[in-house]
Amino acid sequence: MNEPLHFLTKTVENTVSEILSGPTLTDLESVEAEFQRMDALARPVANQIAAFALQAPENKFIVIGMVEALREACQRRQAIAIARCREVSKQNDDWVAEFTARRLAAVPISNTPA
Repeated sequence: MNEPLHFLTKTVENTVSEILSGPTLTDLESVEAEFQRMDALARPVANQIAAFALQAPENKFIVIGMVEALREACQRRQAIAIARCREVSKQNDDWVAEFTARRLAAVPISNTPA
């Protein structure tokens, strides 16, 4: 495996692991913070993947796998965040939590890097 590909693969693996091992979501503020954290982690790596794809189009299947791994990690954390908002909403009859859950559910997790 060439050096740039090896480095990028490790970067994606580490980022996916960091996204999935996010903090416990206890309230709406922690959910909002988690979305910001996820974006801060995923966006630069997605940009690295895009740059690599332009430089080495022969590795397109590897690149697709990297993008999918990043997207799936974000989708899992998104699902956890939405579930937490709905839980807060039911416990407190909180319309803000339900609104937040619906808003977060509408956030697309794209297949393409930013």
